[in-house]
Amino acid sequence: PGSDILGTPVGSESYRIQSVLKIFRNVLFLWDRVQKLVDKPQHQHDLLIHCYRNAFTHLMRSLGPIIFEQTDFHDAIRHINTTAGFPLPIPAPGITLVGYIDEWLLHQGTTITGIPSEDIPHDAKRRYTYPRRHGGFGFSTLANQLHGAFAASILEGLYPAGLDINGDMIETDFGLRHMCSYINRLLPHISSTLRDH
Repeated sequence: PGSDILGTPVGSESYRIQSVLKIFRNVLFLWDRVQKLVDKPQHQHDLLIHCYRNAFTHLMRSLGPIIFEQTDFHDAIRHINTTAGFPLPIPAPGITLVGYIDEWLLHQGTTITGIPSEDIPHDAKRRYTYPRRHGGFGFSTLANQLHGAFAASILEGLYPAGLDINGDMIETDFGLRHMCSYINRLLPHISSTLRDH
């Protein structure tokens, strides 16, 4: 029971988890096509890092840790795998939803060159996630982005036009505080003049 509003699944917890898994299933399908149609590993890697990994950014911002840190999603995978389409791999017991997706993304990213995953040392896989300026490939995991992405969506709702140089709210027509008096009372913005006293 649920529906999608502006690309965000809204409804029961199981509906939201299934929606994330369906998007992941679509990523698996598209990745299978990329591997068949794109012959250069660099181009495959660019698609993986800039398109398929980022397919989850909007969901992390809107659904947050409460969905992505679930460990009870095996039944949802079994249910999805009974329908026609690309099958989802069965996850290890106890893994979180974000860990499950990250595991697949990291496996694909680190093995694009043809080196088997078991031949790549754990430290090398970890370095792969480092920013490029620190010798990595900039392939930050979804788990590392999850809490920051969710917090950013809340802050963006509280400060839709941003803050000025003094930390004061730039006035705009709308924002969570304007839409909901409860949020305005619960999370009031304290101006720089009030903070200075």
